[in-house]
Amino acid sequence: MLPGSLTTPSLLAHLAIEKYLNGMPLHRIEMSWARDGVTIDRGTMSRWLGHVGAVLNETILAAAKAYALKTTFCIATDATGVLVQPLRGDLKKKQPCRRGHFFVELFDKQHAFFEYVPKETSVAVQDFFKGFTGHIQADAKKRLRRALPPAADGDEDAVCTEVGCWSHYPEPRFIWS
Repeated sequence: MLPGSLTTPSLLAHLAIEKYLNGMPLHRIEMSWARDGVTIDRGTMSRWLGHVGAVLNETILAAAKAYALKTTFCIATDATGVLVQPLRGDLKKKQPCRRGHFFVELFDKQHAFFEYVPKETSVAVQDFFKGFTGHIQADAKKRLRRALPPAADGDEDAVCTEVGCWSHYPEPRFIWS
């Protein structure tokens, strides 16, 4: 399954379940396996999980997102800022955390995707919804409005329609008496 490795799909599945479903950190998995006579260091386990995650992202998740973009009526999305630790460089020099953004995308309550971008730009947002022609519900960010894909080849039916959020919509649409 992994080039140059003797691991099996069942071992990778067991490792992923222990780490992500049972919440065990890799050092505890390493100690647990060592008690059973299996010596695999946590660095190797980390590389295995990283490789499997990359393969899943390139295949299964990409196919799921393509399917969701093609069949979904409405996407609800929002972004939240997160602090990201800097890469290790000069250990004597302190570096501040950077700000990144996670997008939550809900496709008709059937699919949920979480996507990270280092910088929230119109181009990044447009890449998330490339090929989508339905409704997008968001918190009325101008960035989303600028990023919605334009009509393809003059086909007015092939555009995204922004659906405003009742909590964040920029101007009142309803008057209650």
